[in-house]
Amino acid sequence: MAFLLEGGARKTWAAEKAEFEKKAKLERFRKLFEKKLVKYWRNKDDLRVRLRWLLDVMTVV
Repeated sequence: MAFLLEGGARKTWAAEKAEFEKKAKLERFRKLFEKKLVKYWRNKDDLRVRLRWLLDVMTVV
């Protein structure tokens, strides 16, 4: 399972935090994982909720 930042949310990140020279490698990575079970997140609170959901699901199994 992969948790990927939504495309729209990625645009809000500061440009100095992006490593543009690695962008092609990142896009290949994203495309690979988009073929798997993916959950998207928008911000840290959204990611926290999704991770909590995953931990709850894993605990039940």
